[in-house]
Amino acid sequence: MSEPDMPERWRDDTQPTGPLTRAGAARHLGVSVATVRRMEGRTLQPAIDARGRHLFERAEVYALAQARARTTRGQTPEGKVAAKVFTMFEEAAELPEIVIALEIEPLLVRALYREWRVNLEAHYLRTIREAKIRREARTEAQAQREIDDWERRFRRDEDSFARDADAPGPRRRLPGANGPSSSL
Repeated sequence: MSEPDMPERWRDDTQPTGPLTRAGAARHLGVSVATVRRMEGRTLQPAIDARGRHLFERAEVYALAQARARTTRGQTPEGKVAAKVFTMFEEAAELPEIVIALEIEPLLVRALYREWRVNLEAHYLRTIREAKIRREARTEAQAQREIDDWERRFRRDEDSFARDADAPGPRRRLPGANGPSSSL
């Protein structure tokens, strides 16, 4: 897009060449300076000069402005394309099917597939980790129930032994126990 073909807000008459400041980039993009700050490191890559000013290449700002203008004119934004592609992945669609249906390049579909796989693998790993935690908790709960059961048995038997010890009458001998024997 040549300089005369650019929308008025893209022209910077005060500085016709060279990099743009945050304010200049904001003016070209039709956004606030705060929005430009949020774009830094994501969609805009500033250079910082000796005075600490963030400066943007005009070509980069113009390209971003054009992309934003295309999006607002009704073309499908990248996020919507990704959402449609991810949905088609969930439906097990093949590469040619996706390319034909959405009219996008196979390279983009492959890149989105890699992203989808990373998120899918992360989901599976998270699910497996949570299942292991639940299993460990369940195992601990089972172990605690077993301990409680043994303690209950011990208390019951202890009470039984105490009742036997307090009971009047002859003491029973356990078979094979050596003790005083009766002589005949």
